[in-house]
Amino acid sequence: MVYNDDEVKRCFDLRIWVYVSPDFKVKRIIKAAIETATGSKCDLEELDALQLKLWDILHKRKFLLVLDDVWNEDEDEWDKLRPLFSYGFDGSRILVTTRSQKMAMIIGPSNRAYHLKGLCEEDCWALFRKRAFLDQLEEENHPNLVVVGKISQEMPRFTLICKSSWRPHALQERGDRLAARAKQ
Repeated sequence: MVYNDDEVKRCFDLRIWVYVSPDFKVKRIIKAAIETATGSKCDLEELDALQLKLWDILHKRKFLLVLDDVWNEDEDEWDKLRPLFSYGFDGSRILVTTRSQKMAMIIGPSNRAYHLKGLCEEDCWALFRKRAFLDQLEEENHPNLVVVGKISQEMPRFTLICKSSWRPHALQERGDRLAARAKQ
């Protein structure tokens, strides 16, 4: 993953990853950013206090902030996060991942949007195995599941999941279900 790449780590003083999800709550997002940046729990509740705390953390640093899986298309809510974009040294970056073209336009048409392709079958299988077998030892303890997984890989439905954009989540869910069954 790019976020964990050594070159990216050298490029930024601070890296923050916030999983946003469909639950787009500005206070929760800012609080999560603060907690990730500081490594400790944030007890602040007021939006102004949260924004000030985040400013204090970011304003003298070059940072990378990833807002992952943004679904909310409400411009008013997004505007409450816009002050974040003015924090930090030159070269600071905010990366937003979204499934919504409308969300990409709300963030700003002048920003660069990259449209990602679905995973190749090899990457799908790797992701599935990672979720289904939490570690290498577990995979070795359940060789029949590996065989079932490899057979599934040959099936059209598996290929459809892999070829379809944004379907890695479905693949992860199937891997999680298989892992749960293996524990029974």
